[in-house]
Amino acid sequence: MKRLVNHYSPYRESNKPPYSVLSATLNGCKITAYESGKVMFQGADHHKEASKWGTSSKTNSKSAKTPTKKCSRFYKSRSHRI
Repeated sequence: MKRLVNHYSPYRESNKPPYSVLSATLNGCKITAYESGKVMFQGADHHKEASKWGTSSKTNSKSAKTPTKKCSRFYKSRSHRI
């Protein structure tokens, strides 16, 4: 998690969601890292940015049967320490 936070620090935003340690935007992709160790990538080319950091569990806002373009990816950090 420390490496991820350091990597996105230059793109950090001043306002961050509750329980988050980082909120950043890079090339239209919003990155939010949470105290729990999860990281969410949203927006344009989220899959490219997220693939730099490992495996994911994909979630959609609608059921799996309904195709959708809006999608988020959560990544679980190996270390919970920041």
